[in-house]
Order: sequence, then structure tokens, then C-alpha cells
Amino acid sequence: MKFSRLLAVGTAALLLPSALLAVSPDRSAFQQVLSQDSTNQVMLSEDPEVAVADRLVHVVYTDTAQTNNYLRRLLYRRSTDSGQSFEDPVLLQEHPGLDLGAGRFRRLAVDGSLVHIASVHAPIWTGGDWYYSLDYFRSTNAGASFEPRRSLTTGPAAYHLRMPHIVAGDGQVALAYLYYPNWYTDSHLNLLRSADGGATFSAQTLARTSDENYDLWDLRRDGQRLALAVVASHGIPGSYASTFRLLVGASTDAGGSWHFNQVGSTNAAGWPMVDSLSDYQEKPDLAWAGDHLYVTWTGQDTQSVRQAFVARSTDAGRTFGPQIDLSSGQTASPQYGQATLAARGRHVYAVWNVPGSGLWLRHSTDAGSSWSAARRLFGGWWPLVAIDPSSEDGSSVHFVASPGLYRRS
Repeated sequence: MKFSRLLAVGTAALLLPSALLAVSPDRSAFQQVLSQDSTNQVMLSEDPEVAVADRLVHVVYTDTAQTNNYLRRLLYRRSTDSGQSFEDPVLLQEHPGLDLGAGRFRRLAVDGSLVHIASVHAPIWTGGDWYYSLDYFRSTNAGASFEPRRSLTTGPAAYHLRMPHIVAGDGQVALAYLYYPNWYTDSHLNLLRSADGGATFSAQTLARTSDENYDLWDLRRDGQRLALAVVASHGIPGSYASTFRLLVGASTDAGGSWHFNQVGSTNAAGWPMVDSLSDYQEKPDLAWAGDHLYVTWTGQDTQSVRQAFVARSTDAGRTFGPQIDLSSGQTASPQYGQATLAARGRHVYAVWNVPGSGLWLRHSTDAGSSWSAARRLFGGWWPLVAIDPSSEDGSSVHFVASPGLYRRS
């Protein structure tokens, strides 16, 4: 969900009926302001991320120092009692050039007692040149304390570092990011990998081009499988407009080797026209279910009308089948960048937002071979869908959206 300024956390009871229930039927009224410290001073906060591991709740967010409007801070808080109470904030980083997320990256990954946090800040001036820094913070005791900041890379002089996404599990860490020069096109999609819980990292370049600009929107992990979603933009000759291609990369060996495919819609002129995958919200655009990989997006169809789409790979991302137009036939176009999905077993759930109409769902029970008719969930914006952890077959699912809406099935 999207939060801004005042960061709060709430809870919802997670009961598991078989039918779709009313909106917010059993949502708890519990709420706690996390951007308020022990002195009751409330900070102006944004870009929250949360991860839950058993009874531990980990939260990372940014704020602006009250004494200096230009000084940005990266903070961490944790709860050891399932979110009933939170320890005081831990200041991880303070820098005027700390990059704010606005749905453009994922900073936080938790793997048992290992907490991994990635951050970007700029500029660093050295010898007349400026550099960005990709920073890393690690806790080996479930967030009780953190090791000193490590700069994993600064990139070449006058190169931007952008859009880090970090995932972790089974003692492995993967951190994807972009870098490119300030004055010409030379886009790099890079990956840092660790096989020892973040103690050391190795680097590799997954893709590089001098013809397109990259935006990295998602990175997802399932065991040894990794998948990422990139939108590549390129100017149309003789025009001020650009094309936007959706590229999906997939690895089945924890990032050692990759397959990339262009997936996505084309408009009436035959140009690929995929929207930004985020409307100021960090959310899943990709979902693994065994060797099935799903991706969703909004973009123009062959009539140059915005629609919501999904595509499926049945061979772990080596190839993708034809796209499915989820929203075709609706009277209004979906909001750009607000399509998301979840998958487990043979169940796949795709959700998108239609302004003025609300959130819509299509559900597959045969691993994406066929889909239900579109069904309205409720009003609201910035949807998220999560399959219940106790549902082994994926048949029980939870939907949330702003402002404070919840539904389960």
C-alpha cells in the first residue's frame, strides 16, 4: 500500500473461509504510528517497507530531519511481538542525497536472523568528480544491531546508480541495480550476489545497451529461481515519442545464468508501449509458482487503448506464451502501473485498478491456461494481493488496498 508523511502500521485477522467475503470484515482497529519516537516526536516519513519472519516484524523507511529539510534519513524499526509494540528507531544513514523510493526499489530483505538493507545516495565529490554509492547494511541477529555501512560499489565517475532491488533466502542474497552516465546513453543492468549471507558479494553485468534507457521495476526469488522485470525505452526516429519494451529475465541457478525475453503489448502502429510498472508503489509484477513464471503490466493494445495484461512462462522463464488481455471489454481503461499478481500451485490472481470503478480481479485455477471473468473487488487504489502462508495449494488469498481496505477469499 502507499503511505506518505505519517507512517503507521495496522493489523487484520487472517481467517480463511472459502468464499469471497465483505470488505474489511474482521480488520482490527489496532494502529501504531511508527514514525514517532519515544519522545513522541512525529517525523515526516515515506517509502516504508515491511518484512515478517515468525513473530518479528521488520520495517525500514525514510524521513526528513525536522532540523534540516535537506537532510534525509534511513531508519529501521522492529517488533518482537508480532507488531504489538516496536523498539525505538535505529538511524542507519543520514545524507542529503539519500535516494527516495516512490515505488522504484526494494530496500529490505529478511532471511531468518539475517536482515539485509540496500540504499543509494549521491553525490559524493572526490577530486572534482561526483559518484553515487550503493550502500549495504546487514544484521546477523534479527535486527538487534547492524554492522557498519558498506559501500558495495560507487560506479564510474559521473554515473548514476538507480533502482536497487534486494532479495534473500537460504543464505543467498541477490541485489540488482542500474547505472548509467550523466551525459549519454550507456545503460547497465547489474547484479551483486552473495552465497554467504551477505559477508561477500560477486558482481556481474546482466545487460548493457547504448541504444535504450532501462528502468528496473521488480526482482523476485523462489528458491534458486530469480526473475526481474525491466522496461527499456528508445526514441522513435523522427518523433519526440519513445517506445517502451518489457524485458523479463529469469535464472534457475540463483543468478549465475540468465534468459531474457521481450514480453508485452504493441500499439496500433506496431510499437511496444508498456507503461511504467509502478504508480508510486512497490509491488509484485512477477510471480513464481514452480517452473511457471507470470508477469503483469499495463500498456497499449493493438488499438492503442490502455489495458491490463498477463503473460506466462511454463519453462522457468526460457520462453513466454502469448499475452492475455485481462481488462478487455471494460468501459474504462486501467490506471497505469497498478496491476499486480500472486501465484501458488495452480492458482494465479491478477488485480488491477480502474479509476472511478475500483479494483478488479481475474483468477486462474489451472496455472494460467484459462481465466475467470473479471470481478470487482472494491474501490480504492494501489492494490496488493498475497496468498495465505498456510494455504499450500494457493486457494486462500488476501487483498488489500489504500485507504485501509481488506478482503479475503
